[in-house]
Amino acid sequence: MPGYAARTIRLNFDLTEDPQNDPIWVVIKNPKLLPPQMFRNSGAAELEVDEATGQPKNADAAADTGAQMAGRLIVAWRVYDATTSPEFDPQTGEELPGTTQDLLPAPAGGNGVPPEQYAKLPGEIQIKIMETIAEAINPSKAQSTQNSSGQPNPPTTELGSPEPSLQS
Repeated sequence: MPGYAARTIRLNFDLTEDPQNDPIWVVIKNPKLLPPQMFRNSGAAELEVDEATGQPKNADAAADTGAQMAGRLIVAWRVYDATTSPEFDPQTGEELPGTTQDLLPAPAGGNGVPPEQYAKLPGEIQIKIMETIAEAINPSKAQSTQNSSGQPNPPTTELGSPEPSLQS
């Protein structure tokens, strides 16, 4: 079939008592194969940044922007709503047997999920999605120090030799 290889990435999570029969996973579009505009703020206004710290002035707006961007990449999932709470016995404080979490509805049409739905994912899943996106946008030094064969690039100067000078 024509097209890019590895168009999606499946992220598996060991978050249930029985991962074999109750697996947790998220499939996202491969961020390495997406155009840069997929990672931009699609809101009408840009985030206001504190000039002194370089951090967004409104943390909630920054989180919403991140959730909106990451949510657009989600194609499919099998995850539970992390915002629900189990029922507890008021006498013992023990979780009542038979209380369940609901699976979140599957994303429709491969167009992602809204930020409100993305926000219902456990932090571990949100962090892994954001790490996957960040790695694709800004590969680590470990990857940038390898050549196309996957081998480390040789140093540009020999140990003990003078640093090369820049000529203008």
